[in-house]
Amino acid sequence: MDLAGNIVKRSFFKVLIILLLADIVFLYGCAVNKYYKKPDYNIALVKKVAVLPFENFASDKYAGEKIREKVVIELLASGFEVVEEGEVMMQLTQLKVQSASLLTLDEIKSLGQSLDVDAVIRGSVSTLGIIKGASVEYPEAALTLRMIEAENGDTVWSVSNTAGGPGFLTRHFGIEGKTLDEVAREVVKESIDTLK
Repeated sequence: MDLAGNIVKRSFFKVLIILLLADIVFLYGCAVNKYYKKPDYNIALVKKVAVLPFENFASDKYAGEKIREKVVIELLASGFEVVEEGEVMMQLTQLKVQSASLLTLDEIKSLGQSLDVDAVIRGSVSTLGIIKGASVEYPEAALTLRMIEAENGDTVWSVSNTAGGPGFLTRHFGIEGKTLDEVAREVVKESIDTLK
């Protein structure tokens, strides 16, 4: 190969390395996973939880239900006992709760007692869908979860997390990355992992 060919080849690899490093910085700089754990509280004491219906702020009208199902699966996989959705809904009806997102402290305590749970989990979904960028489309999911101790109503854990976005191959070569379902599972798993 001649000298000009070597120079072009080296330049290409330098540009590729710079793009890859910029992508890594972008990914780690934009990752959002903020969480809180109550100091001096042992979350391992929480064995049984009730997951309330999620608030939905996403354009997909079923986003709250879709993410809630994934949260229940991940909680079960992490060793928690989770009250069946029908039991939760029946108790909310009996307590005459208008909205799970507007539960009072007394209602949380009553719900905890009637369901015999250690904690109640509230959630909201702000994004679940395909985002259209300038030249690419990519999946994105964002949620907030909060665990409230049933006995006294204290928030013992809270997390806000976003996953998805265009990856390196999508941004630079238009190659499809993860599916929306994969991104949704990822955001839920990363969130529940902060309990450990």
